[in-house]
Amino acid sequence: MPQISVIIPAYNTERYIKKCINSVINQTFNDIEVICIDDGSTDETGKILDVYAQKDKRVKVIHQNNSGQAEAKKNGIKIASGKYIAFIDSDDWIKKNMYEEMYFYAQKFDTDAVCCGYFSIKENSCVEVLPDVKSGLYGEDKHIYRYLYDIDKSKVLLNWTYWTYLFKREKIYEYVMKVTNIEQAEDVVAVWSFLVNAESLYVLDKAYYYYRVRQGSSCRRENPNFLTNINKAYILLKEEFNKNSHADFLLRVLKYAMFDIVQSGSCFTSERQDFFMFPYEKIPLKSRIVLYGAGMVGKSYYRQIQKNYFCEIVLWVDKSHKSLSNSKYKIMNPEMINDVDFEYLLIAVLQFEAAKKIAENLVEVYHIDPKKIVVYEPKRISKFVDLDDYNGVD
Repeated sequence: MPQISVIIPAYNTERYIKKCINSVINQTFNDIEVICIDDGSTDETGKILDVYAQKDKRVKVIHQNNSGQAEAKKNGIKIASGKYIAFIDSDDWIKKNMYEEMYFYAQKFDTDAVCCGYFSIKENSCVEVLPDVKSGLYGEDKHIYRYLYDIDKSKVLLNWTYWTYLFKREKIYEYVMKVTNIEQAEDVVAVWSFLVNAESLYVLDKAYYYYRVRQGSSCRRENPNFLTNINKAYILLKEEFNKNSHADFLLRVLKYAMFDIVQSGSCFTSERQDFFMFPYEKIPLKSRIVLYGAGMVGKSYYRQIQKNYFCEIVLWVDKSHKSLSNSKYKIMNPEMINDVDFEYLLIAVLQFEAAKKIAENLVEVYHIDPKKIVVYEPKRISKFVDLDDYNGVD
């Protein structure tokens, strides 16, 4: 009996499937089985999978009529024999030591699951995304349910997709099987249902998974039934959360998280553009500024200034400038800050605490005048107004 069963749902990914499977079968931890579910592919995906199964006895292939990701995962976990379960999308790949590292912590602490970070791959850029909680063991005094989502920052703290987790099969099985008739957000339902009931979770502040963001993938293409699917996910999670002793807290989190998913615009377009209001009240008109940060906040600020010319961005920098060198934006090394004349340096980072640390580093390393640095907590345009907080007076 293998220790880890790796489940790979696949649909029309002939261009990527070899890299995906190779990254799994060549793991430093080899006590695994690889269960591939060909979800009615119309290209060469199914044939490629069969070739791997003939060459490696650890690889098993299921061919099914096109039924969607949820059904593919169910069929995979039904025949999985490993103590632990991992999932990987067929157009993604993983680091060679991912399962060795995660298995080590799963065994050491006998946890229900281990969670790690990932790399977001898009248009030749690679951005590391780590869990937004400290590395370590959660459970008992560190209640897992409190780390699902940060309402104030509109941010997921623990990734709600399957692929950054190594689960105990006995703990995740029922939550995979309960998801029905959902084409999108099925992983949110299963993972969040699991997390609010888990007794323990180990969080690793390392990235091992390479998530390929591409047009036309099953999770990013336009879907006219998007809102229907999100409503189904909401109802299933609401039922699960209502059974929990912390239902009031969880239902409030659920409301905001579901709204955030809807805001992504996946029902209308396959690309999301997060909008954060530029802090006009902090930056005087016509100022010369350095913009620090090229994530979704920085890009949102940049697009606004490019349209309204409120101020002049004389330099745009990010510590990950090398990985962004092939993007359509000109992102430079922070070391260039002292080479330009500017009046303000605006830190465009989603996490306020991280922005403050960046400011401290700029003062210490680059000797930037702290009076020039603007640290501002980004604000989304859309936000819920809780009826309990609204007194009916404008």
